[in-house]
Amino acid sequence: MASKPKTRSTTATAAKDVEALEDATASSDGADMLGEANVEEEENPNDLIEAVCDVIRNDIQNEIDAAQFIAIEVDETTDVTNKAQISVILRYVFNAEVKEAFMGFDDVSDDRRAAAISEYILRVLEKHKCVEKLVAQTYDGAAVMASELNGVQAKIKEKVPEAIFTHCYAHKLNLVLLHSAKCIPECKVFFKTVEGLGAFFSKSTKRTHLMDNVIKQRLPRAAATRWSSNSRLLQTISLYYSDLRELFHIINEHPENWDNDTLMMATGFDRWLSKASTCFFIMAYEGIFHQTDALFRVLQNKVMDIGFCCEKIRETLQTVEHIRQDFDGFYERFEQKCAGLGLTDNARGNQSQRDERKRMFYNILDNVSVQMKARFDHFDELAFVSLVNCTQFDKMANHFDDAKLSSLAKYARFFDLVRLKTDLIGLYGSQTLRNECKTPGQLLRFLAQNDLTQTIPEVTKLLHLILTIPATTASVERSFSALKRLKTYSRNKTDQGRLSSLATISIERERLVKLQRNKEAFYDKVTDLFAQKERRVELIYNQCLTSPEPHRTSLKIILNELRGFRQEIKAEFAKTNKRLDEAESRIEGNETKLQDIEEAVSAMLRVQEQLQEKLIDQECRSTRENIRIYGIPEGAEGSARGMVVFIENLLRENLGIPVTTEMHIERAHRALGPQPPPNAKPRSIIVRFQSYRMKEEVIRLAWQKKGFSLDNHKISLDHDYAPAILSKRKEYAEARHTLKENKIRFQTLYPARLRVHYDGGQVTYETVEEATADMASRGLPVKVIEKPTSLWERIQRGAWQTARPRRATSAGRTRSFNEKLQMFRRSSDNTGNEKEGERTIMAVVIVEGPATHSELEAFPQTCYRLDTSTMAEQLENQTLEQLKRLEVEKQQEIKNGQKAVQVKEKELSEAQKAVLSNEVELKDIDPV
Repeated sequence: MASKPKTRSTTATAAKDVEALEDATASSDGADMLGEANVEEEENPNDLIEAVCDVIRNDIQNEIDAAQFIAIEVDETTDVTNKAQISVILRYVFNAEVKEAFMGFDDVSDDRRAAAISEYILRVLEKHKCVEKLVAQTYDGAAVMASELNGVQAKIKEKVPEAIFTHCYAHKLNLVLLHSAKCIPECKVFFKTVEGLGAFFSKSTKRTHLMDNVIKQRLPRAAATRWSSNSRLLQTISLYYSDLRELFHIINEHPENWDNDTLMMATGFDRWLSKASTCFFIMAYEGIFHQTDALFRVLQNKVMDIGFCCEKIRETLQTVEHIRQDFDGFYERFEQKCAGLGLTDNARGNQSQRDERKRMFYNILDNVSVQMKARFDHFDELAFVSLVNCTQFDKMANHFDDAKLSSLAKYARFFDLVRLKTDLIGLYGSQTLRNECKTPGQLLRFLAQNDLTQTIPEVTKLLHLILTIPATTASVERSFSALKRLKTYSRNKTDQGRLSSLATISIERERLVKLQRNKEAFYDKVTDLFAQKERRVELIYNQCLTSPEPHRTSLKIILNELRGFRQEIKAEFAKTNKRLDEAESRIEGNETKLQDIEEAVSAMLRVQEQLQEKLIDQECRSTRENIRIYGIPEGAEGSARGMVVFIENLLRENLGIPVTTEMHIERAHRALGPQPPPNAKPRSIIVRFQSYRMKEEVIRLAWQKKGFSLDNHKISLDHDYAPAILSKRKEYAEARHTLKENKIRFQTLYPARLRVHYDGGQVTYETVEEATADMASRGLPVKVIEKPTSLWERIQRGAWQTARPRRATSAGRTRSFNEKLQMFRRSSDNTGNEKEGERTIMAVVIVEGPATHSELEAFPQTCYRLDTSTMAEQLENQTLEQLKRLEVEKQQEIKNGQKAVQVKEKELSEAQKAVLSNEVELKDIDPV
């Protein structure tokens, strides 16, 4: 029995009903409350999801039917409910492009043996009618999958002998690095310490906060199954080596702020970083990781063919062997870095450290080479891949290698080998292919674009075969990321079918977007599949499709309802477009205003920069006769009055200035600020000369001697620069540190420029942004500082700042109201009269919120208080009072005007009456 068609209102609330049903099905209590009547409605959301997923699967099936070969990638993981979820990916070539299609997740927790998994894989292949097309299978290295006797790959080969097994190359490379480190005890201890260093900061928020403040960079976490994470961790430690040591020194210098475990571990890590052997292992493995990381990125790209991956593996192996032969260059770089970091190491026995480290260097690289050769040893069975190596066409045109062609014997039922050889010989002679094609993928696309696939069909099939064989299971591992997003602890009761459908929609989103380009066809397919789902109440749409005689009346009702929907949607669109137009006009006006404001602010910033430059210039001119002396201990000068004599004697004794030469020191004093603690860095001494020439002569003599000593304290002299210039010069700190490490000579020029003497010549940088960018382009490890681009960054960069930051109150507490008041008060006697030498000023104290009675009494008569919490209300009341007063005055003026008009009208009427009476009298008089 057909149900009555739904109205517009019921359809509009369908989405809300679906959300309510999903919330109810999340708990068993909600499902019981719904009862049997709502079972069908609960299934509707899943039916719609499955319908969308079926459209995607049908599109995948069409591509699989058109593909010549199929490869399968399988892997298994455990979800949040401890269920074993198996993921299957099919790889094939369609329209000259490599495709990897996700087939879904399935629960294999009941039986994870090789027989059960192989049967599951064969069922998937039979479902998609591609068992005969299977040419390759790729899994990880688990025994149940990779065993040649009773593993999954062996059981698949019993059904499909052509399905060669490829152990995931990325997994193999991970095993190479893992076992090469475990085989050498020193390397094993080294990597355990590296992992412990990363965990030391990640397990404590307090340590992480300290690291953010000191280094401003966090250490990445290391994963035991992914050695690329160990590479990132090792490179980060190498980059911030000095900063890490400084961080551990800070922890040890303040033991009262840390617990015993932190202090003990910080001391251990500091000792570990202070050893030259640690730097040796870091540099040795950095060279290896630079090559393996690049290889990892190649292997994890799904479009890479297996031939290209094999070639990159051979190149990596050759590079590792080349690194082994350059120990002298490596050790020279190692010694330079140790000297720059100040690292030392104790001698061991009679054998020199160089010979011992040479032996360790060779052991590390030999271990990696042996592991790679042992694990990547099956390239001979893939020799046919090089038949379409575009870079070797010149060589193969002169000599055809029949041995490579014979390696295709396992695929003999797919190829005509005689014709294939003829096609390849003709292909090798094409100069156009040599110039335009570099990889098998490019070669296949070239043949497809020029309609040559039917001309040389055997070569086309060979290209399809090579591109189909996978090298890794990276796509399967990416599907596990989608599984973690879909099935979480808060959403762990998701049905297996729903989970697989949602994962398909998420992973195949590019395919879904492509299908949605033709919206009408896509929606029709989804509707047809949704209508075919089994349910208690049959839909009219379904009845009309399945009935031999369609119900025309029902179709007309549906058509009229759809037309009504269309009109309502058009009306809603019209309203929405009108609102959008209004919003766009407002936005356009606001953008214009904002642009005007930005131009005004930019002009103000330019003026401010000019004024700031003039101010800095004036400040520098006022201190051009000054010098600063650094390193003199506190109290060494005796009293403050004897500072000039102390400085004069100090300079004469250490710089060799004759007694007959007048120093012309006007004054000398310590830099302003509180006296530092006993063990802290002493304040500098500012000395002002009356003669600029004498000051320059003192600076010259001090720089020639490169400073001098006073009671075992290093004393240095420099110009008394303005604070703005000093801050600009400090921005070059990291760049100067990098240049020192690389032994590159440089000079810091006035006011804040950097001159660097490279091997190819000297370069002068005007700004730190220019310096870091050029140094990074030259390969120096320096952080590039970007120029301020936005208006806000320019404002922050050019904003006026106080000469000295405001000190925090004791114990870091917030100042009270009375304490803030003391900043604005000036002492006076009880009678209100000013003391001698002092002034009473009038201050306006602005505070937030009302003050207490005692706080108000604390105000002197010369201070006033303004409460910002009532400021707006007071202004509003004053404005309203003024408006009312103006309105009353306006009304009064109107009344006065009306009265004046009435008086004038009365005078006018009396004048008219007088004129009429005069005219009557004139008529009565007879003419003479």
